[in-house]
Amino acid sequence: MAEAGWAVVAGVLLLGWLAGLAAALGRARRRAARGRGERADPGTLAPALGSLIAGGGRLRGTEAAATLLDLVARGVLGLTSTGPGPSAALVTVVGEASGPAGFERLVLERVTGYAQRGSLPLAALARGGPQQHAEWEREFAQAVREAGRAQGLLVDRLDRAARLRWTALAVPFAAAGWPARGPWAAGPAFLLAAALVAYAGRRPVVTARADRARWRALGAQLRGEAGWAVREPAGVAAGERRFAHAVAQGAAPVAARAVSFGPEHHRRAWAAHGGWHEVRLHRSRWRGTLLAPVRAAWAGGLGCLAGAGALAVLGYTAVLRDGAGQPFLPRSVLLLYGAALLAVFLPSLVCCLVGLHDLGHRRVVTGELVRVHRSTREGKEPSLLAVNSGHGRAVWLLPVRTALLDGLTEGQSVRLVRSHWLWFVHQVEPSDGGAQVSLRP
Repeated sequence: MAEAGWAVVAGVLLLGWLAGLAAALGRARRRAARGRGERADPGTLAPALGSLIAGGGRLRGTEAAATLLDLVARGVLGLTSTGPGPSAALVTVVGEASGPAGFERLVLERVTGYAQRGSLPLAALARGGPQQHAEWEREFAQAVREAGRAQGLLVDRLDRAARLRWTALAVPFAAAGWPARGPWAAGPAFLLAAALVAYAGRRPVVTARADRARWRALGAQLRGEAGWAVREPAGVAAGERRFAHAVAQGAAPVAARAVSFGPEHHRRAWAAHGGWHEVRLHRSRWRGTLLAPVRAAWAGGLGCLAGAGALAVLGYTAVLRDGAGQPFLPRSVLLLYGAALLAVFLPSLVCCLVGLHDLGHRRVVTGELVRVHRSTREGKEPSLLAVNSGHGRAVWLLPVRTALLDGLTEGQSVRLVRSHWLWFVHQVEPSDGGAQVSLRP
């Protein structure tokens, strides 16, 4: 058979395979929705699971905030207003959750991990940079879906046997494409088909036990009640889980925005030492460097030697005369070359002197580690840290080698050793020199 014939056969088999897979996915969704059995009690389901059901297995992004308010309503956490504004509130650990779900445990760990004497400001829950926050959100979403599967509210569209079967059925059209386009086309086609089966088959579908229609009706009812839209998080009362459901269903945008788990502000940080307060983070090119004093001294010294040698040659050239007794180089050219060499020599001299000075002069700073940024792009973006010594509200962000941050977390009491002028960080470790010490129990 000609190549064109094999291409037609491969195309027909591919279209048939896609149509069959789509039909199988549709049947699986309808079969899950028509299932019989006991319906889950809406009063016992967490708001995050209710939002998952109403969204057909998709999350809207307000589930973490709803989970925290649900824990407040159940008496595990406390939330009291501390001033004007939705985010001006204090979160307090007041009880223990009985068998918390995985996603509830993530929220509790965020609170207890940064609390000082059992409490922290609501705005201090936002931690990590954009990448770290995205990872935490993915972990939270995965935990919500796993809880839904464990309670029989969600199932995979295709079980493992069905996924293997549809992957095997992709072999014929891939094999038919081999004579037409060769292995370089047949192999990737089969891999793409296997990836499609894995993705589509693992997508969750809501079961009849979840009773999605009831949750969608509840969401529509909550969004129709005007009181939830402007209600602040501190307004939640003990036992009032309906407010948490309103946040999860998108009916309380003010509360959902106020309860944020990240990312943290790049110019502000929360410090716990001496009572919770906010400090400003400053970054300057003149404070902090990854150039060690010994390297600065060497680089400056070499620059001085090169500049001094060039100036000596230029000085010798200035006294040379040609056969007519005229200067070998015009005075304007000598002045221009001299200025250029001084522009290299003087900064090198300063760099050398500063490096030599910092070799014997170091500063020790002890305080709370309020910001740790571990760079994921070595060589392009430095890792940063900020230590609040308690003197003033301005804290400097200093570049640091990523290896020095191993084992350190925000909130620890640390001892930082830096150079005097260059602010090069030589060492940072827990203040007792041993096990990690945290100001937040």
